[in-house]
Amino acid sequence: MHVRRPWDLTSLRCLLVLVAIFLACSVPLAAESPSLGIQEGTLALKAEGGRSLDRALDDVHARRAKALLLDAATTDLLFPVLGKIPGWQSDVMLINYRPVAQVLHIFFMAQGQNNASATPYTYTLPANRMVYWHDFFGTGLGISNGLGSIMILAVNAGGSADSQALIDGSARLFQTDAAGGTLAQMFPSVPVHDVPAGTGATAVGLRSDAHFRTNAGVVNFDSVARTFTVSIVAASVSSFTIDVPPYSMMQVRIPNDGSYGDIALQFTSTATNFWSAYGASVDNISGDSWSAHVALQF
Repeated sequence: MHVRRPWDLTSLRCLLVLVAIFLACSVPLAAESPSLGIQEGTLALKAEGGRSLDRALDDVHARRAKALLLDAATTDLLFPVLGKIPGWQSDVMLINYRPVAQVLHIFFMAQGQNNASATPYTYTLPANRMVYWHDFFGTGLGISNGLGSIMILAVNAGGSADSQALIDGSARLFQTDAAGGTLAQMFPSVPVHDVPAGTGATAVGLRSDAHFRTNAGVVNFDSVARTFTVSIVAASVSSFTIDVPPYSMMQVRIPNDGSYGDIALQFTSTATNFWSAYGASVDNISGDSWSAHVALQF
């Protein structure tokens, strides 16, 4: 029979010492992460000279390991699709979790064109602050009409990628109905290193029938145009392709839209760099809509 020995005084003292050391070394979370504040981005972003989009991406790829990331604060962000087009506009919120101000380079990757030479808008995100823009394209970028991806890179004083940055963000693309209410698709930010080359990815929970229409969108970070194959998974499977220029995005309506029912979209690519994709469905009657960012297939 096993007999439990009582604690002797020396063992008890050792335990108390260990507990004291643990408590002394533990710092409350609030002391490490001051409370966040929030403010409106009342000033337009500065359209300044800087490294072109292709050179900025080269720096990001070189300075950060090409590893898969969890949904967490990071050093760079991508909104695969936002814009300001007739009937639609975008709200954006960005967050800086560090106790120091963070300089951001914000690139607009216009749909359907080579954006390699695009230069950044610059904004300094205050320490421990959330900043939001209502009508981000109009009030922030000064763009009255356009659709594309928004890429945000945290940079240091020298303009290089800042490996210490801790930023995050969220956005919505919305329209206003006749009663003045809004109908929106939420777009949480994703890392620039989203889907690795050679990997397939799937957007689920979409719908294409008499009441709903569906779009497919792809972001290409390669220096050359790439072809993406999209498989529409329904009662049967059919495929189509999307050709995307370098450093650009394309959104298209799926072929024979309205004839499938509930669907998923599977994306594969010839890309040799990271890429991103999504699907979006819209109610033809109410205008209600939702988006589905792709999940990786392992």
